[in-house]
Amino acid sequence: LPQNYLFGTLPTGMVNGIALKVPDCSYTLLLFEDGLFGFANLMSKAVAHAFQFQKNVDDKVELSVSADEIENKISSNPDLTFRFFDALASYLVKGDPHFAEQYYPDSNYEPVVSCLRNSMEIFVLGHEYGHLICNHLSSKLKKTICIGDIEASIIPTAWEQEFEAD
Repeated sequence: LPQNYLFGTLPTGMVNGIALKVPDCSYTLLLFEDGLFGFANLMSKAVAHAFQFQKNVDDKVELSVSADEIENKISSNPDLTFRFFDALASYLVKGDPHFAEQYYPDSNYEPVVSCLRNSMEIFVLGHEYGHLICNHLSSKLKKTICIGDIEASIIPTAWEQEFEAD
């Protein structure tokens, strides 16, 4: 694995993360689209609120994963659909998830929101790190891109490598 790597965010126009090696430099970069983690936060809140709380046989509160209950909750609460669409459209259409209307999750849902958000963020980070572990940056299929005034090599999307990095 590379000894020197840097993490950062960058407005690339791709809802993605990317691992790249900068020519004539000892650093490998792990870059994440500016707003990607804000998007993960908004989507986590929207998705978490689609679940219904219920009491189990031990009288403890748990989330129902019944497809019918989730569908009923979404169809009876148009705000859930709006929040999901607002986050998605703000990022994909306007280019910034922070254009979406901000709101706080119901306090009962905060543990679920945190779990979903952390899972998304860790997956994206782990996926890009997976490219390093699998030595994908040494591939002969390199493509040169410019980030500002700096040229960098990236590997064009190869689905086999994407699955391997996962």
